[in-house]
Amino acid sequence: MTQSTKAAILWIILIQSREFARGKGELTAEFQEMQHGLAVKRAEITHAEVPAQFLAPAVIKKRQTNGGEQTEGKFGFGKKQKLGTNKLTALNPILKPLANAWLANGKPKLRDMCSYCNIHQGQLISDTKICKSNTLFGLCFYGDSCFLKHESASDVEARRILGLLGNFKDAPEGLKPRWGRQSK
Repeated sequence: MTQSTKAAILWIILIQSREFARGKGELTAEFQEMQHGLAVKRAEITHAEVPAQFLAPAVIKKRQTNGGEQTEGKFGFGKKQKLGTNKLTALNPILKPLANAWLANGKPKLRDMCSYCNIHQGQLISDTKICKSNTLFGLCFYGDSCFLKHESASDVEARRILGLLGNFKDAPEGLKPRWGRQSK
């Protein structure tokens, strides 16, 4: 569900709970319409009176404190949320030239590499339950929050992947970095 749909559902439930609190046991028209929309699995549920601040996604800001970095969300400052640690995992040695080319070219996105080599991402690793970045580069971008399997590619898979991304491995400079991305 989208943020606006969730906000509309909660707003309609608030309106209905106010009616019940007043002692009226009848369902409001908004609640009946929402109930019907959910029953027929309508993707978007709206209500005209939902405040605008509930429709926009929360903005997260960071600030430095003496005790470290904290995040400011919708409800003020709190402890920093634990994000992925980008920890290194095992990398098949056959894929090392690909990982080196990726690092040398400023870590381009996988979709950009695939379009440069005229292939689809699904051709690299067909199993959607395996972390592609971990298998290809030995680095998971999501760290501890990743829910995919972290497996090293077999030698056969590594050779196939290297063949598919051979254009990038051989001439990574042909893939121009996007604006603002510098190679380190």
